[in-house]
Formats: sequence, C-alpha cells, structure tokens
Amino acid sequence: HKDEYDLLFVGSSATFRNYVPEVVDAGLAEQGLDVTSFNFGVVGFRSFETDFMVKWILDQKPARLRWMVLEPPTFERYEGQPTS
Repeated sequence: HKDEYDLLFVGSSATFRNYVPEVVDAGLAEQGLDVTSFNFGVVGFRSFETDFMVKWILDQKPARLRWMVLEPPTFERYEGQPTS
C-alpha cells in the first residue's frame, strides 16, 4: 500500500491513539485538501524505532507521500540518576 498515502503519522502508541486518519482526512477536505493519511503509530516505539521506521519508509520511495508527522523524541530522566 506504499503508494496510496499522502500523509503518514509515525511514532509510538501516543501517535497510534491520537490520530484518526478518517477524521484528519475529513478535516483537511473541509479546508480544500484531498489527502489520504495513514497512522503508522506502533505501541512501544521510542525515538530509535521511529527514526528507523522513517528511514525505512523513505527507502520504499512511496509515490504519493508528501508529508510525515513525526512524534517528537522524549528524553526522560533516568530514575536512578542523581539530581545533583
């Protein structure tokens, strides 16, 4: 299906749960944009996996892809790390 989408959402479960392609597509259509989107959010993805997936997607050379929305990396403090 690599050539069927104009817009991809890539990230973790936060991406998976928060972007509904049908809703996004309908909202963009109201603005005059004919867009078909796909949610490529995957439970458990972190920055490393997201980076890998973006590179893999681009290597496939999808014909219609115009935009990708990427979940920003999260950098959380390690709980065992001293604070000072």
